[in-house]
Amino acid sequence: METKDIIIFAVILLAAGFNLYRRYMKKKAGEDNGSTGTPGAKGSFSGNNDDDYEPYSGRRNN
Repeated sequence: METKDIIIFAVILLAAGFNLYRRYMKKKAGEDNGSTGTPGAKGSFSGNNDDDYEPYSGRRNN
């Protein structure tokens, strides 16, 4: 094998390893998504309460 072939083979192995790592992390993040146990962990803007005022919705909450 020439040096060029070895470099191409190493790049292919690195790309395959990186792809498998990304899949693993995505799967792991999907499992851990709802397991924090803290209320309001999604963020302050994602709450969907009935008493939220939406200024551009064209309706008013009384």
